[in-house]
Amino acid sequence: MHVANGSTSIKIPKLVATTTTPAATTGPASVTIDRDVEKKPVVDEPTNGQGQRTVGLVIGGAGVVALGVGSYFGLHAISKWSDRKDNCPNGACTAQAKAAGDDAKSAALISDIGFGVGIIAAAVGTYLVLSAKPTTEATSARAKPMQQARSLSVVPAFGPLGGGLVLRGNY
Repeated sequence: MHVANGSTSIKIPKLVATTTTPAATTGPASVTIDRDVEKKPVVDEPTNGQGQRTVGLVIGGAGVVALGVGSYFGLHAISKWSDRKDNCPNGACTAQAKAAGDDAKSAALISDIGFGVGIIAAAVGTYLVLSAKPTTEATSARAKPMQQARSLSVVPAFGPLGGGLVLRGNY
């Protein structure tokens, strides 16, 4: 911003058109507005898969934690159910047995949820890590021949007991 002789001037880089408008309270102001902005195509930068790999590791780690929670509550449910059985001699259950049975059911539900979430998260995390693009040139060079080696072929086969077709593929 430049102030000289009672006027205010704002300069914006790469300007093409100039418009002068009077200021509402302080006198005339010169405002330069770029109306012909250079149009550059938006080009996505190639990614190396590091972000996808990181997300995969985080989700996979959360899956492992959820499996741990499921395991803990599963063992807790088994323990509480055992306490319930101990407090039910000859089919007559005590109040402690009912409380232990309720605790076992709650722990079993948490365990089931933990295992379900853990298995899904671990699978998704593994997929994201394994499907991420290579991060280094050496890894990239190794991956390219494998991608080009994908093929499918049908070959006739003959033997002493008969013949047939053999379907072969690489992926």
